[in-house]
Amino acid sequence: MWEYKVVTGHYTIDGALVYVKNPAGEGTLQQILDHYGGERWELVSSSLDSLNRECVLVMKRVKAGG
Repeated sequence: MWEYKVVTGHYTIDGALVYVKNPAGEGTLQQILDHYGGERWELVSSSLDSLNRECVLVMKRVKAGG
């Protein structure tokens, strides 16, 4: 059994870095993936909308007790 998390925000690009800002804070895409990876979340889908500069990350992990 899985549990899912969706992280959304607005992004900007500076050279090779992608910065994401949402109500939880702001950081590079790498920092966000490292943070959730440390909590055992696995990225299963990502979308970067270049027109509206919106980012959607869908993650999953094994549900506790599952």
